[in-house]
Amino acid sequence: MSRWEAAHEAVVVRSRAVGSVWVITLQGDFDFESNNAVDEAVAQALCTVTWPIVFDVTGVSFCDSQLLGSLLRAAGARRVGLVGANSLVRRLTEVTGTDHLLVAHPDLDSARAALTAEPESD
Repeated sequence: MSRWEAAHEAVVVRSRAVGSVWVITLQGDFDFESNNAVDEAVAQALCTVTWPIVFDVTGVSFCDSQLLGSLLRAAGARRVGLVGANSLVRRLTEVTGTDHLLVAHPDLDSARAALTAEPESD
């Protein structure tokens, strides 16, 4: 594996509870060959806690519909937010019309506040 490939290898850097949310930190190029780790981290979160899930995508250098699918499956089970969404990630959610389900927040504290707030009732 070249140094470039190693630098862009898709990995789940960390998956853990942080306060009242579960944070999954991703790094690298995510495509159809590298998405299993994300699905496993989501499954672990869903089995471990009932809290919202925050994906830290600061280190994501490429993503396609496979990663989007994993994020949406998580959003189907829990409230989900993104932090560190670069223009690539934001564009993917905007073009696919999923930005209302995968809301980008400026930082973890903002995501935690938004995701753990009680929904407004009419």
